[in-house]
Amino acid sequence: MRQTMTKAKILLTIFLLLGLPVFAVAQSAESLTLTADQLQNGKSVELDKLGWKYAPGDEPQFADPQFDDRAWATLTDSAKPEDSAWSGIGWFRLHLRVAPELANVPLNLEMAHLGASEVYLNGKLIRRFGVVGKTLAEETAYNPNALPLGVVLQAGTEQVIAVRYSNQQVADVNAFLARWLVSSGETPSDPGVIGFKSRVREFGVAVSQRGAGYGAWPFPFGYQAAEIAAFLSFGILYLLLFAFFTRQRGNLFYGLYLLGYGANDFLFTISLSAHYGVTGYYLITWGFYLTWTWAILSLMAFLYTAFTPGLPRRMWLFLVGGLLVMLWMVVWPVKFWALVSTLYTVVSWLAMLRIMIGAIRRQLPGAWIVGAGILLLFLNMVQGFLAAPNMLAYALGNFGMILALSIYLAREYARTNEHLADQLVQVKQLSAKELEHERREAELTLRHQEEQARRALLEVEHDRKAKELEEARQLQLSMLPKKLPQLPHLDIAAYMQTATEVGGDYYDFHLGDDGTLT
Repeated sequence: MRQTMTKAKILLTIFLLLGLPVFAVAQSAESLTLTADQLQNGKSVELDKLGWKYAPGDEPQFADPQFDDRAWATLTDSAKPEDSAWSGIGWFRLHLRVAPELANVPLNLEMAHLGASEVYLNGKLIRRFGVVGKTLAEETAYNPNALPLGVVLQAGTEQVIAVRYSNQQVADVNAFLARWLVSSGETPSDPGVIGFKSRVREFGVAVSQRGAGYGAWPFPFGYQAAEIAAFLSFGILYLLLFAFFTRQRGNLFYGLYLLGYGANDFLFTISLSAHYGVTGYYLITWGFYLTWTWAILSLMAFLYTAFTPGLPRRMWLFLVGGLLVMLWMVVWPVKFWALVSTLYTVVSWLAMLRIMIGAIRRQLPGAWIVGAGILLLFLNMVQGFLAAPNMLAYALGNFGMILALSIYLAREYARTNEHLADQLVQVKQLSAKELEHERREAELTLRHQEEQARRALLEVEHDRKAKELEEARQLQLSMLPKKLPQLPHLDIAAYMQTATEVGGDYYDFHLGDDGTLT
């Protein structure tokens, strides 16, 4: 199953993650002999391709090395019977001979499968992986994933390895998970729906490479754990940066890319080391393609955000296309469906390269920094596709990508701060000018208010004086005679014009009793 997951990742990411050297022995089952040469330099011998005998059902005597299994079906390609012969449980037997130089040499028998198994060597039970059951309720699936299983084979006599194996979850090959596993590309070389993978190599080599899974990953798991921690930690950091400054959306998409890639690496890692059955394989595979699609779309969105005015409509087409490809795989995969996902990945990468080339040609700020990271990651993919992945190139591609994009975002953050500082200086200058203007306006307003107050006081004083003058005028007029004396043979007329309001002149008439006029 691990090789299936690896192949899928190869197709999706163009990484060809070659496993540890696995060499099939070109000998017939009748003349199979293990030799020291076949195990030199960490090599291993794939046992599942060496002509296992298979019989359905479950009989204890099948473990006996003396049992005659010549009438059993011979599985020429792998330890996987025909679907029509599978009923949920069966026995597998392999006959071996060992060269004298390997006699009593500790070897490691490794297996991988999606069901449960009991392994017998010359009739003796040496290991159980899970609980073999005749029904689904009795069975406990457990993928060995190349757990160490030390064996010592004797030279000169035939050795018989017998495996009691069950996978009741796919006892009905027409069930959903069984059909999904078959149609998703399981091949006879994979642990597959029914069968298992097995190999043998030197025990010391196996122990020194513990955690490398079933020959699918050439790098130490310590490095893989460090890479996963780096991606997830940086992803959380950039999401927090976005949370505190939402205007810089590049932090959002870059954080999502790092989380998606880190989660994808984590799922790939546990696929090489965790112990799961068919359901676990299905969920891990589903999560694997989900996180990879998530990572691709997030990286594309980051590039669009960094170097284009906004997310174009084609971005939404990539989103819909990725979801459709993923759902196709999860719900109804077909043979070689991964070619479609490969095409989707290639088109996505071409779109990202197009964005970067355009940004570099337009000499956009920081384009060459991001372009360097994208180029490192792309070259890492190419070298992984063309040859066995080199750990230095792999680390440079992944961590170089993190470094380049982090430098770009740090540079953008610094440029933003510098721009804000310049704006702050301008604001201070404008504020000083505005304050001076406001001060002058305040002085003018104050002068105007003082002038208005002075005028108001003058008006009040004027009104007071006018009132007093009017009162004086009225008083003066009231003191003048209201009528002139009427005398015969004498016409009297009087007229007085004072100053503007009042004067000091006065006149009056007095007519005595004797007719004298004064």
